[in-house]
Amino acid sequence: MQQFKKNIIQKLSSNQLKIEFTFLFIFIIGLLLFDNRIDIGVSLIILSLGSIANVYFFLAFQFSNSKEVGKIFLNKLTYISITISIIGIMFSILNWPNAHKMLLVGLFALIISLLASIILRLKKKEKIIDIEIFRMIVVISIVLSVY
Repeated sequence: MQQFKKNIIQKLSSNQLKIEFTFLFIFIIGLLLFDNRIDIGVSLIILSLGSIANVYFFLAFQFSNSKEVGKIFLNKLTYISITISIIGIMFSILNWPNAHKMLLVGLFALIISLLASIILRLKKKEKIIDIEIFRMIVVISIVLSVY
């Protein structure tokens, strides 16, 4: 069972950008249909945002070669807060209750995660901007625009 989980998470992380763009495309189509009052739009929005939230949730528990507890915790915090933010975005678009609470929790956790990641990279003199930092900035900006 442990090997099965490890294989799934490895496949998700190796194809993460493809998965993100696929679900982004489905989301945009769903949003256009939803805006034109076509019923299938709601289903596409739920399917795309729910699926990408599940991908991020699974990636929060990926196996790390790092022995640093702080880095492992930061990875979990980042992906779980992205998951909460995406579900909050979905709730907000569909006008479901408690969207603002999820957006607020996800936003604060993402900001803490972003600042901690930047500080950690500055201390280690690593490249500051990479795909994970960019992903956090994009999700933070979308949450702020939806909120």
